[in-house]
Amino acid sequence: SSLSAVMLNHFGPDFTEFNLPAGWDSTANSLEKLCFHAKDVPLLIDDFRPLTNRYEAQKLQDAASKVIRAAGNRQGRSRLDSESDFRRVFSPRGVVMATAERGALGTSTNARLLTIDVNPGDITPARLGEAQGRRWMYSYAMAGYIRWVGRNYDHLVGELQKAVTNVRALQNGNGHKRLPGAMAALYTAFNLAMTYAQEIGAISTGEAAERAERCYNALQQIASDQAELIASQDPALQFLQVIVSLLRSRQVQIEGTKLARTLGDDTSGAERIGWHDGQTIYLLQTAYNRVARFVSGQGEMFPSDERTLSKELQRRGYLAPNSQGDNRIKVQRFDPATPGQRTRTIAIRLQTLFDIAAEQQIEPSDLYLPGRQDTPQE
Repeated sequence: SSLSAVMLNHFGPDFTEFNLPAGWDSTANSLEKLCFHAKDVPLLIDDFRPLTNRYEAQKLQDAASKVIRAAGNRQGRSRLDSESDFRRVFSPRGVVMATAERGALGTSTNARLLTIDVNPGDITPARLGEAQGRRWMYSYAMAGYIRWVGRNYDHLVGELQKAVTNVRALQNGNGHKRLPGAMAALYTAFNLAMTYAQEIGAISTGEAAERAERCYNALQQIASDQAELIASQDPALQFLQVIVSLLRSRQVQIEGTKLARTLGDDTSGAERIGWHDGQTIYLLQTAYNRVARFVSGQGEMFPSDERTLSKELQRRGYLAPNSQGDNRIKVQRFDPATPGQRTRTIAIRLQTLFDIAAEQQIEPSDLYLPGRQDTPQE
């Protein structure tokens, strides 16, 4: 918060860590309107943090999701008044920044962010104090920059968009499709600031080039880290990771058939979420319900409904092919627990579950009850 306040001092000397424009305790509607009024300037929303109260935590997450999606899409919410007339739409018109003790939740939300982790030692107190002592001068520097942009505006309008497009083209393989655009915009803006600094003699051409290279490399690393975060929050992956955890903690069971051992707890006390034959797992609808309850018990909400999750499992290649080589989302199978009755299931390769367990440093043997000597069918 202290470092962010120094950044905001480019737009006024009165911002401090105790006097920031907005906080996440505000309502989503008030934050939405602030994003509209903060035109062409950064709006800092302070202190996104974990909460122990589930209702308050969900309200905070909903507010963050609405604001971040609106800022990322540059689109406000259309609403009607009591007489069914359209209300004014408040679309974000500046750059939204946030300080947080935890990351935002959900693939879609994180795809609209660039997250910078700040670890102990990253901020040197002496240098921060020195910067805070110069709060009064940063707005003069920004005023000079804005005047320079104004004088060159007609030329910059076309050139900046070309620059963003060129930088973005180099990053198309870097994670979520939104990340290259965000990185390109920030790098282009930084380069523009370096051009201004050269023209007024604040830095040399060599210093500008060196700083631009450092900026590019830093943004590359941030985008890479963000891509990894987004991938880890994929609902299909999260779904199977939770199932692995539930099996390991013996809270659920996947019944073994055709000489295959039961996964998880094979007693009647564990909830049955499907069955497997040593090669393919057939998950019942109860599997989704159980995962959603588990996530809810952690004070969060599973980021996908059942129908969308099925499509995500298919997209990630987790579904097992049927006899026709087709990995349809839902397959009809005879349930061993109810002979003669067919039920709709999601077919997952057993090896996929073992691979995901291995990524969590869990051995396949840990998913079976200890002390059993029989082995699953290969």
